[in-house]
Amino acid sequence: MITSKYNFIFPYQEGTYLAYNSLTNDLAVLEKNEYEEYEHLRKNGETIKSQELIKNLSEGGFIYLDEVNETDIVRMKRYRSRFGEKSLALTIAPTSDCNFKCIYCFEKNVIQPIYMNEEVENNIIQYVKNKILDIKHISICWYGGEPLLGYESIKRISKAVIKICEENHVTYSAGMSTNGYLLSEERVRELTELKVEHYQITIDGGCQVHNKRRGLKNGVGSYDTILKNLKMLTENDEVSISIRMNVDKDNVRDIYDVLEMVESISQNDNVNCYLGHVDAIEGCYGEETCLSNEEYTNLSKDFSELLKEKNLPPIYYEEYPQTLLGGCIATTGNGLLINADGRIYKCWNEIGDESHCVGDINDPEWEEKYRSEYMKFMAYDPMADEECSDCKYLPLCMGGCPYKRINHIERCYYKGNDHVEQMVMKMANTILESEAAEY
Repeated sequence: MITSKYNFIFPYQEGTYLAYNSLTNDLAVLEKNEYEEYEHLRKNGETIKSQELIKNLSEGGFIYLDEVNETDIVRMKRYRSRFGEKSLALTIAPTSDCNFKCIYCFEKNVIQPIYMNEEVENNIIQYVKNKILDIKHISICWYGGEPLLGYESIKRISKAVIKICEENHVTYSAGMSTNGYLLSEERVRELTELKVEHYQITIDGGCQVHNKRRGLKNGVGSYDTILKNLKMLTENDEVSISIRMNVDKDNVRDIYDVLEMVESISQNDNVNCYLGHVDAIEGCYGEETCLSNEEYTNLSKDFSELLKEKNLPPIYYEEYPQTLLGGCIATTGNGLLINADGRIYKCWNEIGDESHCVGDINDPEWEEKYRSEYMKFMAYDPMADEECSDCKYLPLCMGGCPYKRINHIERCYYKGNDHVEQMVMKMANTILESEAAEY
C-alpha cells in the first residue's frame, strides 16, 4: 500500500483536512484520525487499519493497494488521449487577411491577404471524407486573420462537411474566433443553421482603450460596432459567447469596464468572460509591457472574484483544477490548423509562417511525409524532463505550453504558488454549503 505522489493535503476547518489528487481530480475531506492514518502510511509505510478509509482513498486515487509507477499511468493516459483517432479537430482559416491592426498581433509580421480558393476547399472536404469512417466526431474552429472576411468559404465547407457527417452518423460541432466587427443578424442566422454554436470575441477595455489596441486598419475604432453586434448575438439563445480580454500592463485597470459591459448585455446567460495573457511571441510586442507569470496568476484570482461579485459565469479552470492529460491540440494526432493557402500547421502561434508548415492539404500524401516541424510537436514529451516527471502538478499542466517549452520559453503556472490550494478550498466550501442548504 502506497500513497499517490499527486496528492495535495492541507488543513481545512475544525480539525479536518482537504485531500485533492491532481491525476484523478478527486476531492475529499478527511477527519483528523483519518488524516493521521494517512500520514502514518505516507511517512512510515504503516498500513491503514480502517477498511472503509482504504476503500474511499483507493477509489479516489489517493492510495494504491499495490506498488505502481504513477508516471507510467500518466504517460499511458496521455498517449491514449493524444493519439485517439475518434475525433477530428480542425482549425480552418478561410483567409489570412484581417480588417484589424491589433498592436500585439503575433501574425502581423507574417500575415498575407490570402483567401481560400475552390481547390483548397475541395481538398479539405476530401480529407474529411477520407477520415470519416474512422471517427465519431468532427469539430471545426473558424479562425484567421478574420474568418468572416472569407464568409463564402465558411458556408461552402460547412455545408459539405455537415452533409458528410449526417450520411455517416458522425456528430459535428463548430465555433468561431472572430473580432465580431462583420457579424450581422443574417449571418448569425445562417451560421446557426451551419451549427456554429460558439463565438469568441475580444474586447480589450472601454471604448477608448479598446479602439487604441484593436482598431481597424484605417485607424477607425471598432468598439461601438462590436458592442452592437454583441448585443444582437446575445439575443440568440442557440449560441454561447466568450468575451476575451487580452491583458497587459497597459489595460489591467480597464477590466472593470469590460465586466460592466458584459453585465449590461447578458440576457440569456449565454455570455462568459475570461482573460488572455498577452505574450511577446516572436518579438511581436514589447516584453516590458507584458505581465509576468506571477502578475497574471494573481490577476486571474482577482478576476475570478470580480465575476462572482457581478454574478457572471465563473471561469471553469479558475474554479477547480482541470487535468490536461491530452494536452494541447498541437500535440494531438487528429488536430490540425489549415491556412487559407492549404498549408497545415500544428500551433496557432505559427500559422502563416511557412518555415513552420507541417504539410499541405493539397498534397494527398502529406501525412506520409513527416516533416521535422510536425515531429517536434508529436514527439513532445514533458515527462522527458526530470523535474516535470516528478512534479505533482504534472497532470494539471503537462509541462505547460508545448510551443513555449520547445522554444525554451518555460512557464509554470502552478509551482511555487498556492493557486491549487485556493481553488480546492473554494470548491470544498461551495459543495459543503450546497449540501447544508439542502437540509
